[in-house]
Amino acid sequence: MRFDFRKLSKFARYSIALCLSVLLLGVIYWQFLPEKYDLHVGQVSQYDIVATHSLVDYNATRLKAIAEASAISPIFARSEEMSAKSLAKLDDYLSQIYQYRLPVWQGFAQVSGEKLKDTLSDALADFKNTFPENPEEGAKPDTDASSPANDEKDKDKAADKDNDNDKDADKDSDSKGPAVPAKKLEPAKVKDKVKEKVEASYPHKATLQKLADKINDYSRDRNVYVSRASATLLAEAEPSVFMSLVIELRTVAKSIMSQDLNKEKLDITITHKCSKLVETVKSYADLYGVGAPILRSLLAPNLRYDAEATKEARTTVYERAMKNPVQIHRGTRIVNYNDVISESQYENLKQLGLLVQESTPNYQYLLILLCMYIVCLGMSIIYLNGPLSDYNAGRGSNFILIASAVMVILAALYTSKLSASLIPIPFFVLIAVVYFSAGDALFLSLDLVIFLSILSKNTVSHFVVYTFATLIMILIMSFSKQKVNYLLLIVASTLAMLLGAAVYVVFENQTLLEACRIIALCVLNGLLSSLLAVGIIPLLDFTFAAVSPMRLVALAQPDAPLMKRLFMEALGTYQHSMMVANLAESAAEAVGANTLLCRVGAYYHDIGKLEQPLMFTENQDDYNPHDDLQPESSYKIITRHVAMGQKIARRYRLPQALINIIKQHHGTTVLFYFYKKAEKEHEKLHLAPVNKDDWRYPWESPTSKEAAIIMLADSLEAAMKSTGYRTSKEVEELSRKILHDKNSQDQLINSGLSYQDVEKILAAFTRVYAGVFKERVKYPDVSKN
Repeated sequence: MRFDFRKLSKFARYSIALCLSVLLLGVIYWQFLPEKYDLHVGQVSQYDIVATHSLVDYNATRLKAIAEASAISPIFARSEEMSAKSLAKLDDYLSQIYQYRLPVWQGFAQVSGEKLKDTLSDALADFKNTFPENPEEGAKPDTDASSPANDEKDKDKAADKDNDNDKDADKDSDSKGPAVPAKKLEPAKVKDKVKEKVEASYPHKATLQKLADKINDYSRDRNVYVSRASATLLAEAEPSVFMSLVIELRTVAKSIMSQDLNKEKLDITITHKCSKLVETVKSYADLYGVGAPILRSLLAPNLRYDAEATKEARTTVYERAMKNPVQIHRGTRIVNYNDVISESQYENLKQLGLLVQESTPNYQYLLILLCMYIVCLGMSIIYLNGPLSDYNAGRGSNFILIASAVMVILAALYTSKLSASLIPIPFFVLIAVVYFSAGDALFLSLDLVIFLSILSKNTVSHFVVYTFATLIMILIMSFSKQKVNYLLLIVASTLAMLLGAAVYVVFENQTLLEACRIIALCVLNGLLSSLLAVGIIPLLDFTFAAVSPMRLVALAQPDAPLMKRLFMEALGTYQHSMMVANLAESAAEAVGANTLLCRVGAYYHDIGKLEQPLMFTENQDDYNPHDDLQPESSYKIITRHVAMGQKIARRYRLPQALINIIKQHHGTTVLFYFYKKAEKEHEKLHLAPVNKDDWRYPWESPTSKEAAIIMLADSLEAAMKSTGYRTSKEVEELSRKILHDKNSQDQLINSGLSYQDVEKILAAFTRVYAGVFKERVKYPDVSKN
């Protein structure tokens, strides 16, 4: 008789787990207490001492923090005051140049139709539309107000104005003198006349030379390094052109000074901005080229040393370094033979609890062991209270388990001589967890671990390693069994052995090299064991018709032979099975049953209908053969599909778990349709009453949660097809009627489902159909358009 740990009461299970955990904790603690040394500051050490666990070197941490803080460069911040001062110097310079130009160009401006203001600020007010508040980089000159292209338009306006004046003068002469016919001037003559006036008002060359000299002298006084040729260009520029230059220089300067600038960046930015400015006004490239030397002379860097920000940054770096202390890793030598013990070494020994004078219990070790105890106990509680699969994998799995245990023991006799880290226990754990429930796998695996621990020189240590690895492996597989695949087996085994090895090196006084060797061997053990298990599982599945998640995944593929046959020969049954699978999977997930087994079982539960697919409603068109048959004949045909399903399943070597579902998915329920039909015929022919038990399926009621779920899903899906219900409320009412019918026939007694499970199943069914009932938006008829 096989011992079932889950049949014990909760109190008994928890008591056993607690006693074993405390015993393990005490043994490990006393065996792995480190050796203590009688050392003082200034004393010569007679030992080589290594760190028994990782610790923080506070002195080295402080020195590192100081060095990192000192490496922070000074911080400079942008000064609005310095930026404003540079812009003010530019405005002053341009204003003075404007004042120098004003008397020279006043007459020309009046003839040209312009009116020069007394100051530059007043002149700029007329151009505010061309002077944006937030100028963008590389702003182009406003050609509407300030570009030289408008000079011709201004001259045309002046010509029109002079023409009007000539007409007025002619009128005046007519009023004073005798009536002489007015002599109309031709347009070409008018333009010539205007041109002569403009040319006459243009400043003389000598005047412009004097203006250029004045600008040149003023620029030198203000340390503005412009050439004599540039001063001449500033003097000879017409008023509209000069105002365009002023506006663009102020715009560019404002854009430049809005940035954080040191001397080098300022020079680069001025060069870049002025180059783009010259490119935008090619007709006056020489004049606009004057902007770069003016800006270089008047604009200054706007960065100022920020002592507070620098201090804050260095403080932040210091604090961050202190929060990331220098670690002395386990196995690192902290004291060499003949070393004079320093204060830093003494503090490190004190932290490690390696001093005799500090003869207090090693709370750090005790804390680590307590953490391990809590983790192991927590995983045990999660396992004992978590969802477990209740299906029986079949008698072939018992042989698989025995053969796997023998293989591991024989291999361990050899591998343990090389290293105790190479005992292939992960192989057995994977085989057990694939073919059995997590509870059985845990009990059998720990039994084997205890037995094989005698092959290790350090029995307790390697027992801890393999026990911890087994717990992690089974925990991963128990929560992921429905989604298990070959990759998950490999990852679970390798990760579990890696963590087990980490636990081992934490409690062993090993050097870094030895710790790496042990971890590498354990990882290699987990990897090779999982690869061997992955390679042998398909062979075991085929040989013993056992059920593993991998086999179920393969059977669920659309290209599986029976799935192809269902699709080609019984399409209605195929669609029915798909819907039953969706219902069953959702319900299984709700109650913690095996969702993968439920889905695949739903796919194959009606494969017996392949023998006579047209005898079942879902595969029929308009004609129903049962209309022409006696109820007794129909009963034999319908119930025969269960027997044929088992026969086909064995022919295709399906797992026993699926055969059980095929056998139990109708249980011993009554075929009410044909029973009622026979009852009516007997009454009509005045025959003896029909015996209800003669119209039952001649099989057995469900013995697992999975079979019971598929029974309910199968009945509901068939009823939904016949009733045509389309609302969630109707689905829930129909589900409860079906449940009541199954309960009244005692079909769920042996299934292991509780009343709470049944409620979750009905809710899951309703959710699935709620999604099915959703409709898409009705699209318009394209042909009408």
